[in-house]
Amino acid sequence: MPLVTASDSAGATTVANPAAGLLAPGETTTAIVNTNNATANTQLSVVAMLLPTNDGFLALNSLTVPTLPGTYTYNLNAYDAGTEANTESADTVPGPAASGLAEGFNADRDDVRNAVYVHPGVVTQDDGLNTSTLGGNQRWDNPIARVQIERVQ
Repeated sequence: MPLVTASDSAGATTVANPAAGLLAPGETTTAIVNTNNATANTQLSVVAMLLPTNDGFLALNSLTVPTLPGTYTYNLNAYDAGTEANTESADTVPGPAASGLAEGFNADRDDVRNAVYVHPGVVTQDDGLNTSTLGGNQRWDNPIARVQIERVQ
């Protein structure tokens, strides 16, 4: 995991894959981060790939961690890396919905944006996209995740 290795090398306190695998829609996970011995770590960043998408992810970048006791909640949007069209076909998405033929990036599927933008959500068979490998129970829109920080003294 190059991102975790780079973060560790920079002195960050890291928690990799707190769910110990994939999270299904509606599931939650908890990570307890104790920074008492790393007072220089005042920023929180979170990143995760969204499955089943071909280039969707969520990110929180450099949130200043609250210093006062309390519970703080942040809703996160999904982002589209802009590398592939959002066809949601079984040959373009990794994870459980994939056909086994998913090959990663392919220039023929490039969505030509080549820029990160807020993800519009996935398109399913229930939405009328017959080639989509996704059903209505896999549909999502923003916000895609919630981060809750409980600051204790």
